[in-house]
Amino acid sequence: MPGSFDFIHVKRHTRGSSNEISFDVLDAARDELDSRNTKSSKAAKPISASKGTYHGVAGTSTLSAIPEVEKRKRQRHNRAVRFRVLVVLIAVAAIVALGFLAYNLQRGKADFSSRYDALVSSVEQTDEQVKIVDGLMSDPFNDDETEKRAKALAEIDAVEKSLDDVAGDIDKTAAYCSDDEDTFALNQLSDTVEGRKQMISTARKAFMLSEEHQQALNESRNAWTMVVNADQQAREATAAANKATTDVSTSAARQLTQEASDMFAQARTTLDNLQKKRQGLVFADEIAYIDMRIEALSYAMATSDALIEGDRDEAVAHNTNYNKLDQEAANKALSLPLMLDERVNEAYSEEKSQLVDEYSEKRASVVALDAGIRAYLKN
Repeated sequence: MPGSFDFIHVKRHTRGSSNEISFDVLDAARDELDSRNTKSSKAAKPISASKGTYHGVAGTSTLSAIPEVEKRKRQRHNRAVRFRVLVVLIAVAAIVALGFLAYNLQRGKADFSSRYDALVSSVEQTDEQVKIVDGLMSDPFNDDETEKRAKALAEIDAVEKSLDDVAGDIDKTAAYCSDDEDTFALNQLSDTVEGRKQMISTARKAFMLSEEHQQALNESRNAWTMVVNADQQAREATAAANKATTDVSTSAARQLTQEASDMFAQARTTLDNLQKKRQGLVFADEIAYIDMRIEALSYAMATSDALIEGDRDEAVAHNTNYNKLDQEAANKALSLPLMLDERVNEAYSEEKSQLVDEYSEKRASVVALDAGIRAYLKN
């Protein structure tokens, strides 16, 4: 479809790695721990008694309790430090986990994008042939495009096979969707592939109908030309019979009449087959005329046979019947068309219009889906 299959490829961007984030946080935690341990070490130095201290009982009891108090302070302080370090480590672990999760999501997004681009490229490859079909569908029944339609029709099966393969790959890619946006975009691609299949399926029907229509036109033209030629030969046979004076010349005139009758019969068979093959195509008037001419010619040949046998009364009776039917056929011919094209065209016009409308509807749907795909590729 011209202007509807130009997909836009956009380079996908990746985010920073989670390892860079986790290393910075771990360094900060280690510095915090070193700082706390240094301060604790300075605070834990033992208290020594200065010279000249009174060695009474009360003094001895007070000095011995100081280390125990300091010990408990150090324990409380160490527990607080360990708790803060634990909190930091937990935070670091959470950040690392989130970093890895983000990394995996980003990697999954990139993997899906790569697969999606490959699918789009596959669709674009089939579009080379779809565009040809689309161009022909702008006037699918143009007599000048008969050869091009035949060539496109011969390649449609291969295009459908390619689109079926892409549809299968799309189904497999569904497992790699990283979010709802990917799923939606993949569904759009699936729908546009199905839309293309429906487009070329409708085009196939239109092209085949065009071939059938053209064949019906050709056969009806040939049949009607045969009727005209048969009529001309029947007139010549009648003139020869009127001039015949011997059995030989009468037999020759009879042979011309038989040939004319055979031509009428062949044309009748063709028209009857056409109307049986195509619903709505009716040649009732034309066939009625042909039947009248064949019956009239049968009386003309009977007249010749009677003359050869020497039965003039029978010859006169047959000739009377011939003249009557021939006149009725002549009157009937006044209401018949010179060509049968209009009657054939009318029989195909309704279905042709339906196929054109159906194709246009499917094409519009594909164009809308393609627009959504291009928007996704820009993001």
